[in-house]
Amino acid sequence: MEFAVGVPNRWLVKFHSGEPIELGADGYTEADGYLIFSVLVNATAAEKDDLESLWQVRYDPRWTGAIVAKVPAAAVADVWTAES
Repeated sequence: MEFAVGVPNRWLVKFHSGEPIELGADGYTEADGYLIFSVLVNATAAEKDDLESLWQVRYDPRWTGAIVAKVPAAAVADVWTAES
C-alpha cells in the first residue's frame, strides 16, 4: 500500500478539554456527528481488507479513501492544517 498523492497533510485537532492531537490525512469530512479524517491510498484487494474505507475512485478501484480517524465533532474546539 502506498499514498496515492504523496505525504498526507498534517492536521492539528484541539479538543474542548484543551488536549490536542496530531493526524496525518489528506482531508476530513463531517458525517453522523464525527469528523472523519482520510487519506487516499493505492491498495491491493488484500490490503483493502484491513482498511476501513470511506470511498473508492470509480475508474481505478485500487485507489481508496482510507479512514485515519473518527473524532466526535462535539468534542472538537478547533481544527487546522499545519506544514507537514
